[in-house]
Amino acid sequence: MFNKKPEHSPSNDLVNVKAETNKSQKPEISINIPGMEGAKAKASNSVIDEWLTMTGDLESEGDILVRGNVHGNIKCKLLIIDEMATIDGGMVAEQIVVRGTTKGTIHANRALFEQTARVDSEIFHCSLSVEEGAHIKGALHYSEKPMSEKGAEKMTASTPKTNGASKGMSAPTTA
Repeated sequence: MFNKKPEHSPSNDLVNVKAETNKSQKPEISINIPGMEGAKAKASNSVIDEWLTMTGDLESEGDILVRGNVHGNIKCKLLIIDEMATIDGGMVAEQIVVRGTTKGTIHANRALFEQTARVDSEIFHCSLSVEEGAHIKGALHYSEKPMSEKGAEKMTASTPKTNGASKGMSAPTTA
């Protein structure tokens, strides 16, 4: 009633959420990526919705779908930047799919830029795919290990480590 969400075209959605869940189950998410049809996402997936703007670094051992705005660095397995999304910061992912806007450094083993991508980034990649219509401004650097490049480690090095603390509180770590 008060929040009208932008409509998404079903043919462009990478994520499908099953509505039938009970209290003990998390929603089932399936991610459709060219060459990886039928891959099912685990409970370690995160979605930044279109009405959300996040400031700060994000790090996940799972996958992240960004439909909103992120001002900060992101490190994950699979990063999907949806058509209306923007990321201003560094990105480190095994695989990255860009449909939206990025500004910053990208480190990915496999990088796919779809036709709606608007990229102003330095890109370190092992495999690169660019669809006709994608706008890329910046430098492309081939590397057999793009996630081991200098800048990739620095992106999340400043993130404080936690020692099993919960509720967002970080405990001091000992060396």
